[in-house]
Amino acid sequence: MTRPIYSLTLVLVALGLAACDSAVPQASDRGAVLPSIAPRSQIGALAAPAADEAAAEVPACEDWVETENTWDGVTGAFHSVWQCESEGVLQRSITDGIDNGDGSGTFTRIFEVDGVAVETWSFEYHLSEDGLTQFYTATSDTGGTYEGAYTATDDGGSTVHEVWTLAEGTYLIDGAYDAAGNFTGTTRFDDPATEASPDYVVENSMLDDGGFRQEVDSQGDGFTSHYIADFTADGTTHYTFETDDTSSAVDPDFVGTYDWDASGVGSGSYTQSFDDGSLLTVTDTFAADGSTDESWTFDDASTEQPLDQEGNVHYAADGTGEGTITTHVVGGDAETCQIHIDADGNTSVDNCSSGTL
Repeated sequence: MTRPIYSLTLVLVALGLAACDSAVPQASDRGAVLPSIAPRSQIGALAAPAADEAAAEVPACEDWVETENTWDGVTGAFHSVWQCESEGVLQRSITDGIDNGDGSGTFTRIFEVDGVAVETWSFEYHLSEDGLTQFYTATSDTGGTYEGAYTATDDGGSTVHEVWTLAEGTYLIDGAYDAAGNFTGTTRFDDPATEASPDYVVENSMLDDGGFRQEVDSQGDGFTSHYIADFTADGTTHYTFETDDTSSAVDPDFVGTYDWDASGVGSGSYTQSFDDGSLLTVTDTFAADGSTDESWTFDDASTEQPLDQEGNVHYAADGTGEGTITTHVVGGDAETCQIHIDADGNTSVDNCSSGTL
């Protein structure tokens, strides 16, 4: 998943405090206050683990196509190949097995990336005595394990219980698939290397238009987060979130809403609240070419004026950005500086119109 970014406001170089005299220009002791959440061009759905995608960091791929499928009714041997290409990377899932004809059998599934096998899973399965539940167990050559049970339902779907234990942690999945393969239910993930347990919980549900919703609660070192993402059938996404920095008194620290169409064009905004009552408001616009325009305003509670800083940055598709930040001083001249952001997210502020920020 994409973990929430919850770092505190970036403070660069502190401004000097003037004496508390209304005739003297007033400014707070904050430096340049910049948005601390990196713009995201889109949010993706959290997928349940699968034996054919568990072993490698590969591009997300949705257009899987079955290219081979054979079945020998005499021996019970079966073979299938599914493949998908994304961002120039060809992924293949190759399955070979033997069905014993009584609801039991074995099969292996090999996951390849650009022709190289990266993980092999070995499965066994058997049918319950009433013939309604199929049980699966599996191990991988990278140390993963799997247990699953699928029980048929009257509407052509099935209920499911799965436990995946992989290198990154354990996934516990409970829910149901309808006849069309749509999942409704809960996925819990626990990373044994973290204190949080579970690290996140995902509630999947269907939308009226055939799309689906994911409601996610996560926690980690110093943060908790809650978000809802609606993925509609026509490809649009509606995303709302709240993230709390547990080291601060205000709760939540970040609240926002974003929308994207099927092409990735979108817009949205969020606010960041501070313990002293200060407020940062950020607006993003996402273009079809992958670029982002971000603007913000900052109201410092320690001053009497409603607008203390404002800024804007244009991000290119590679993540680099250029923009300006203007600091308004009570009783004094505003100061505008240049902002530069490299592809790694490092930020610098210089070329101020008067003095050094």
